[in-house]
Amino acid sequence: MANETSDCGHHEQMAIVLIFFDDKLNSPVEHLVAIRRLTSVNAQAIFNELKVVLSVLKVYWKNVLSVCFGGAAAMSGSVSGVQMRWACLAEAVAVIKINYSAILRALTEIIETTKQSDVKVKEIGLLHQVKSFNFIFGLTMMHPILQLIVKVSKLLQSPDINLINAMASIKSLRAAFLNLRNQISSRFDEFSKTQHYYETKEEEIRSLCFYQMLDNMVASLDLRLQQETIKIINAVGNLLNLKLNKEEAAVLEEKFKISQDELMAERRLLKADQTVLTGNSATTLSGWIQWMQENEKYKMYTSFNAAIQTFSVIPVTSCSCERAFSKLTHELTANVEASEIIEEFKSIMPFQRRLLL
Repeated sequence: MANETSDCGHHEQMAIVLIFFDDKLNSPVEHLVAIRRLTSVNAQAIFNELKVVLSVLKVYWKNVLSVCFGGAAAMSGSVSGVQMRWACLAEAVAVIKINYSAILRALTEIIETTKQSDVKVKEIGLLHQVKSFNFIFGLTMMHPILQLIVKVSKLLQSPDINLINAMASIKSLRAAFLNLRNQISSRFDEFSKTQHYYETKEEEIRSLCFYQMLDNMVASLDLRLQQETIKIINAVGNLLNLKLNKEEAAVLEEKFKISQDELMAERRLLKADQTVLTGNSATTLSGWIQWMQENEKYKMYTSFNAAIQTFSVIPVTSCSCERAFSKLTHELTANVEASEIIEEFKSIMPFQRRLLL
């Protein structure tokens, strides 16, 4: 997994995380293997850095099961390779909405008390923008939408996630968007081929802004639900519930290089096994992996065990190592004092810096 972000010096840094299954620990393991500075953030530059790191680690591309990009937006997305991480905006929008009055007072106080002309100009512009209709409307429109997204996002990041429930939650999110979209705007068309007239300004904004936003999000979810990873998630989810069909077994055979016939046979045997895992643990990867190890069932159910172990290293839900890197970036940036950096630079280069005129 690769995650790209800028440091406090505005240099692009890419953290590279290697995830593999450790047989001794009987669990997937994440290692932060490198942090590389990027001179460019296009797809080719990112790939080149990944290739260098993998060659040093002597990891071959044929052994790489999947590649996931956190902040390296140039490598993913359907429009110019860019994806919007909506869940990341939810907290910011909520904070601004709750503290809106305090923000206005703070900006006003800065404008009235500051003696720095450049700061005053910036704050006047910012205050004008924050008070604008577009800002207030966007804040009000996005808040309920983002709350829906962040709720599902937190579920998907759970380390012991139930895959079937995860897919159901994604479908519920799509249905919730459609429910917000179910009102049809009323308009009358005197010239149906050229102009549309809305009864109220509210109807116009709802149709041209709010509905279009929901349509884009539904289309984005539909695109992701058609991806190969989603097919694998559904297949593994049904495998854990011992409801795998032949089509899903074929998907796992192609992706994980295991025998479809053996996998279907092992599913039937597990279904008839009196000691098979039951309860909530039977719906999670970690529960099955632990049960296989404790009862030495991995010796018999080799294809089943290989499928769940292999799937456990795909970062479809979470990557704690990558999130720790992102959090560390925020903490370092927040705690760096500009005056300390200046003083250190002065001590390192103790000569006068004056522009000769």
